[in-house]
Amino acid sequence: MTSENSPTLEHTLSPLSACVKEMQEKGYTTDFKVENDLLRGFNSETTYQPEQVKIVNFFRFEGTSDPDDMTILYVIETDDEQKGTLVDAFGTYANQDLDAFLQRVPEINKKNTNTNVTPEDLMRNPSPDEDEPKVFS
Repeated sequence: MTSENSPTLEHTLSPLSACVKEMQEKGYTTDFKVENDLLRGFNSETTYQPEQVKIVNFFRFEGTSDPDDMTILYVIETDDEQKGTLVDAFGTYANQDLDAFLQRVPEINKKNTNTNVTPEDLMRNPSPDEDEPKVFS
């Protein structure tokens, strides 16, 4: 199910921070993290199970010369209407706890891609090709 209101980038952005800023301007202001198999905001005690979370979009970033710059930004909504983002590395440096959590999230929309590539696919195979989501260098 793709939401008509899924946030997309209005223009191509380079730095991750610019993309986070744009998502914040669209109302995605909570910084999320995965801890003890649960999602929670950095400044919140409220936790979420995977079935309480919807990934409404994600954006992949690659540094042109530094593999440490390989990151993915998840745009998240919760069942109690919290909206925010979560940043992780992908490939070798991906957070395994986050990967395990994402595999249990039942709804992952990919509005910025025309493929069936999932975040788990990106984490296992970070090499870019035309069938993957947009990559921002």
